[in-house]
Amino acid sequence: MTDNSKLPLDGIRILDFSQVELGPAATQMLGDFGADVIKIERPGVGDLSRNVFGGISETARIFSAAGLHGSLCPDSVVFRSTRR
Repeated sequence: MTDNSKLPLDGIRILDFSQVELGPAATQMLGDFGADVIKIERPGVGDLSRNVFGGISETARIFSAAGLHGSLCPDSVVFRSTRR
């Protein structure tokens, strides 16, 4: 498909109330096929996987302090590696 062609789920809106891995992964794939995905998370807490294995690693803090990586983000490695 070219960039201008219509994706199969263009015009479909998805409300994603799921948490952790399988639900968000599924709605991410729906988004890849053109759906407009709106992720709903608990206020002040967010998706449960944001805290899996703690927040940002010490290595990431060092790289960030040295200006070698983007800004600090309190999300866990699991959350960051499975969300785009």
